[in-house]
This record gives sequence, C-alpha cells and structure tokens, in this order.
Amino acid sequence: MSKRRQLTEVHLKRRQAAKELSLPITDWHVVKLATALVNYDGIQARLAAGELVATDEIVKAEALVAEARASAEPPPTVNLKICQTLTGICPVCKAEIDLGPSPPEPRKPPPASGPLPATSSEPGGSAAPKAKPAFGADNVVPVRSPSPASAL
Repeated sequence: MSKRRQLTEVHLKRRQAAKELSLPITDWHVVKLATALVNYDGIQARLAAGELVATDEIVKAEALVAEARASAEPPPTVNLKICQTLTGICPVCKAEIDLGPSPPEPRKPPPASGPLPATSSEPGGSAAPKAKPAFGADNVVPVRSPSPASAL
C-alpha cells in the first residue's frame, strides 16, 4: 500500500488558483497568484494569533494578490470583419442603411524614374518650370479671412 502525500498549503493554493484562472497548474500566473495567496493567508494567521502586523505589510500583500489576479486576465479579443459595402446607421431610427460599395483604394504615385531635374537655385541648374501639385484633401490648407487690423 502506498501512502498519499499530504498536500501542502502551497499546492492547495495552486489548485485553487488554477481553477480560479482556468489555467494549468504549472502556468506562471497560477504560481504567482498561489504564492501571493499563501503570503496573504500567513499574514491573516499571524493577526488571528494575536501578533502585531504592520498595516503596510497587509496593504502590500493585498496589492500583490490584486496584481496577480489582474496580470492573469486574458487579453481582449478583437474581431475583424472586412466588408465589401459601406453601411451607415440612421441617427433617428437606428436602422442600417446600405451606402453602396466601398470607395476604391487611392492611387499610388508612379515610381520616380531617373534623377530629379535641377532647379535654377542650384549651381548650373536650369530654369525648368515646376509641376503644379494636384489639389486634394492631402494638400488643402484652410485660409483664414484677414482681420481688419492686418490690412493696415
């Protein structure tokens, strides 16, 4: 007949922590939480025995347990759905409104071929006219109306 070893308090706390966190008993989050719980229970036992325990020690033990529980929370899940059409929501009735197909991808600029032409400001440069930039949402700057004081 083999005798079963009696589980220590640490092993019992590991089982409890593994069940609480839904993780395997060997996971480091479980070990961290179990160790924090054993520490906290030891402080509570000392208090129950009539020993004086510093308040700071109790607060630190509680913070350690809270941190161990918080660090074991799984990261939030992200669901990504790529849609082929745009859908809006009516602000009044909250109905979904089909806005049609999604806008086309913006055109990419053609790759630059060859060296850039020299300008007149460079030594030996030519006075070639510069191409005007295309107007779009990227290069439009709002214009402020001049104030009467600045006209003076």
